[in-house]
Amino acid sequence: MAYDSKVDALTLMTIHNSKGLEFERVVMIGIGQMNDDEAERQQSARLLYVGMTRARKYLLMTSSGNNESKPSRTLRVDP
Repeated sequence: MAYDSKVDALTLMTIHNSKGLEFERVVMIGIGQMNDDEAERQQSARLLYVGMTRARKYLLMTSSGNNESKPSRTLRVDP
């Protein structure tokens, strides 16, 4: 079944499949588990950006309590 913005329903998809679409609400889970490997850090940051910019009005991002002590370097903002 293809995504239809006029249908009132929950839609689950990967960030890769969300490119070009917009949603009223976006929930991104497990962002603390993003890959911090130097080779993949840029790609993780791009996917995070794509996911975040899909939300028109509400964005909820969650992370596990297990990751609180060692957050992903992709999420850190350097001054």
